[in-house]
This record gives sequence, C-alpha cells and structure tokens, in this order.
Amino acid sequence: MNGGSNSVNVRQIIGGAFGVVRARPAAVLVWALIYGGATAAFTFAVRAGLRIQPQQQPGGDPNALAPAGASLLVSLVFLVMFIILLTAAMRSVLRPSEPGFAFLRLGMDELRQIGLCLFFLILFYVGLFIVAIGLGLIIALVIATAGTGTAMVVAIGVGIAILLVVTTWLAVRLSLALPLTLLRGSITISESWRLTRGRFWILFGGFLLIYLLLLILSLGAAAVTMGDYWSEVARGGFTMQSLRAASQVQLAHQLGPIDAMMILGWVLSGLAAAITIALQGGALATVARQLADVRAEMAQTFA
Repeated sequence: MNGGSNSVNVRQIIGGAFGVVRARPAAVLVWALIYGGATAAFTFAVRAGLRIQPQQQPGGDPNALAPAGASLLVSLVFLVMFIILLTAAMRSVLRPSEPGFAFLRLGMDELRQIGLCLFFLILFYVGLFIVAIGLGLIIALVIATAGTGTAMVVAIGVGIAILLVVTTWLAVRLSLALPLTLLRGSITISESWRLTRGRFWILFGGFLLIYLLLLILSLGAAAVTMGDYWSEVARGGFTMQSLRAASQVQLAHQLGPIDAMMILGWVLSGLAAAITIALQGGALATVARQLADVRAEMAQTFA
C-alpha cells in the first residue's frame, strides 16, 4: 500500500522538472549569473593564491595542510550556494507567491535545508566508512582463503554493486525530505520515507532520466571548460602520467590571460548549474506537492 492517497508518474516528474525552466526563465538566468560569478571569483582567488604561494622549503612546509583546508572551505561554500539556489527553485513551485528576488531568500528555510543536507552528507560518509571496513574484512578473508585472483575481484565488484544499490535506494526514499522540509516549515525525514513507500521505481525512473540529461549537459560544458585537460588525456590515455600532465596543462591555462574561452567557460558553468538546479528543484518540489496533503497537519518531524 502506498504511503499517501495521491499519485505521481514519470511524465509528471519530467514535466515538473522542465516546468521551472519554462515558467521562471528570468529566475534561472539570475541563478546562472550567481553561480557563474562565483566560479569566476573562485578562479581569480586560485590564480592569486598560486602566484603568491611561497616555494616549499627543504625542511618541509609547516602549512602543508593549508591547500586541503582551503579546498574543503571552497567546497562547503559552493555547497551552501547550491542549496540556497535549490531552495529558490523548490520555492518557485511550492511557494510561488512568497516575496524574494528570483525566489531567493536567506532565512530559516535556507538554514534548515543546509542543516539537513549536512546531516545527510555526514551520514553518507559515516556509512561509507563502515562499509569500507566491512568490505576490507571480506577482501582480507577472501585473500586468506582463495588468494588474490578472481575471487578477490568478484568480492570487490559485488561489494561495490551492493553499495551502489543501497545508496540509490536510500537516496530515492529520502529524496523528498528537502522539499517537504520547505513545505512544512520544519525538518521532516519520516514523511519522505512514508510518501515514497511503494513508489520507488516510478521515482527512480523519473529521477534517472533527469540525471542522465544533466550528465550529458555537464559533459558538454566540461568539454568547453576543460578542453585542454581532456585533449591531453585523449593523447596520453588514462594513465597517471597522462592525468598529471593534463592537470598541469589545465592549471597553466587557468593561470594564463583571461581570454574568450575562459569567459565562455564561466558562462557555460553558470548555465549548466542553473539548469541542474531548476530541473532538480522542479522535479523534487513537484513530486512532494503531488504526494503530500498540504492541508494535513505536519508530519512527525525532527526539528
């Protein structure tokens, strides 16, 4: 038995995803400008940082962990920006009458979304760590009993396949937590689990089609923004030496003069990100609106 009285199909999911692009083109353009501008600012920051970075001393660099910390900080900044823009996309479907330029706001809704995403991210890495330990023990057992041949390869393949299946299943079952949190005004996880019960394959099919389209879009943007990188890889193949050389070529391009291709890369990155945000937010919000009874009392929440 399904978790709610309403229904949804793949056509509605796809229609909801593209509905934001059709109905809110000006907002999508604003999101593209914000993301593209952030990408350009990050590029300038990297250029400045690399140019002033001192040469490593023979005794070792006491600030060797600084690049890793800076990379983590940048990743968090982009994650927060993505979540804020995704919330705007979902708001355009769930609360279109609320004030806000391009449906953007900075308030409790955004804080709840950020907190929920960070919670899921922490759970994912904790789960990945536990699975890695379990898989390592299984591989060690296989090596001890059957050697390092085909059995070990099969064990690794089966472990990765199980991890992929479980991660996908959980992602679909928890996918409505973000739009439902926005809809209810408080963090809710259990309602997503309830509403997606019995609807996994429909939701998986709709989301898969959207993500395949976004993958094609991302590859197209990467072909322009990282053309030097992929050209070098194509010449040398997927070897460590080739990948290292490709990284050096890409870095040299990033440190070179600002040209038309670099600016085009920023524009394409912003457009690809904005379309990704619009399609994801539109699909999630449409499914949540379709399945949830917005007149009912709030579901059990974890505030």
